[in-house]
Formats: sequence, structure tokens, C-alpha cells
Amino acid sequence: KLTYDDSLALRRRAWLLTDAVPLVFGTGKIKYRNMGRDTMVIGTTPELQRVRSLFIDTGSYVSQGDVDSKAKIVVLGTKVKEELFGSDNPLGKVVTLSDARYRVVGVMRKKGTSLGMDIDDIVYVPVTSGQELFDTDSLFEIIASTPRAEDVDRTIAQIKDILIKRHAHKEDFTIQTQGAMLETMDTILGVLTAVLGGTYYIFPKMTGRMYNETLGKLGFWLFFIGANITFSLTLYMGAAYGMPRRYYDYEQFPEIEGLQQIATYGSYIIFLGAVVVLVSWIHALVA
Repeated sequence: KLTYDDSLALRRRAWLLTDAVPLVFGTGKIKYRNMGRDTMVIGTTPELQRVRSLFIDTGSYVSQGDVDSKAKIVVLGTKVKEELFGSDNPLGKVVTLSDARYRVVGVMRKKGTSLGMDIDDIVYVPVTSGQELFDTDSLFEIIASTPRAEDVDRTIAQIKDILIKRHAHKEDFTIQTQGAMLETMDTILGVLTAVLGGTYYIFPKMTGRMYNETLGKLGFWLFFIGANITFSLTLYMGAAYGMPRRYYDYEQFPEIEGLQQIATYGSYIIFLGAVVVLVSWIHALVA
């Protein structure tokens, strides 16, 4: 398992790293007076702001002092703030988070949805108090970043060397790079394309019914075009800029914001193509 001390060791000793951000995740019920809702809770450190391009709208973010003192403070996403406080100022108010009392110190700037996750529906606490909240001494992950793509292999070697020594000479952790994630996405794309194409071919033989050929072709080409837009741009941006993960408004690389938006539109085209194919199959079955 990974620990907070592991992240500190990486910060001190892995000189190729610019950040080593510890994270714990969980869900909890946050309440203020008679208002309450379930939300995702992320325990982290100040560096997450830089790594994930998160910005404060009002108040302050988690500080290193908060982490060191295990402070019971919380930063609200905009949606959580609106549902609990409406137009009122939440700063300084005390909320209950999974039966523990936390003081609100900040509200995040509106971010929107990314990869299916509503970033505005998250609250942030210091990683150390997050571990207490979820009754664990381990981390979900450590986000490590290096500024130059050509240093990735050397950085991985540094991380492995440091963590193996700390973990009694056992490699009981997994390092996932941007390149590995892109290869996984490429594999998934290949499998989905093969499944869609194969089903497109054998559907009439299996069901004895013929789908609308125009709809079938339209759906297939929408899926194919959308997938190539999304994944080819993602591959390019990952290789050219060492982009750790894709967010539609990746503000630390303003020169590729346009490409990010186009890649997002590609994912919408994929979804539309899948819907068109599904509709053609359902229509054939019930006709």
C-alpha cells in the first residue's frame, strides 16, 4: 500500500519530479443545518490545484499547514455550495461531513464535467484528515508529474527505487504512465470497432432480420470518425505535451485548448454513432 510518507519521500528524493500528490477518495454525507447530500470527498495537498488546474473562486484551498495539523477544514465544489448555502456566503461556516465537524474555508471555481465526473460536485479536505475520515492510513494513489516527456523512463526508475526501498524491497505498487493509458485506450478502441463491425455483419444472420442499411452505415461511420478524432488527438497531445490526463479545459497548456475541445466533440460523435446503430437494431427486431 502507498502512504502519505511515501509521497513525502518522493518529493524529497525524486529530483526529476515536479509533484507527488497523495490522494484518498471516498463518499460522505455533508450537512449544513437541515440541508444534506452525499458527495465525493477527496483528501489531498495544495499541489493538486496545480496538477489538475483547479482554481479557488472565494476563500482559500487546502494548505500545507492544514495537512500537517490534520485540520478539519473543507473546500466546497460550486454545486455543493449552491445546494447547501444557496446565495449565502459559506466561508467560516461549520458543516458536518460523515458526522465530523469541518469548517468551510473556500469554494472552488466552476469546472464542469470531465470524463463523466462532475468536478463541481466534489469537496476537498487535507489528505491527513481525509485518512482519519475514512479510517485508513493508506492512499488511493499518488499523482507524480515530470515536466519533460523524455524524462519519463528515468523518473519511473527513480520512483521504483525509492518506493521499493521503503516497502521492504517489495514492488507492491503499480506505476501507470500516460503512455500505458493511451495504449489501453487504443486497445479498447480496437476491440469496440471489431465488435461493432462484427455485429454489423452477423446481425442479419443471427436474427433473420435486416436492419435499415442506411442507419447501420451512418452509425458505423459516425462511430469510426468520432473515435479517430478523439483518440488520435489524445495520442498526439499525450506524445507532444506529456499531458497526464485529459480535461476539456486543460488550462496549463492553453495552446492545445482548441484540440481538447475538438477531442471532446469527437466523444459526442462516438456516442451518437452508437445510439444510431442501437436504434437501427431495435427497429429491425420490432419491425
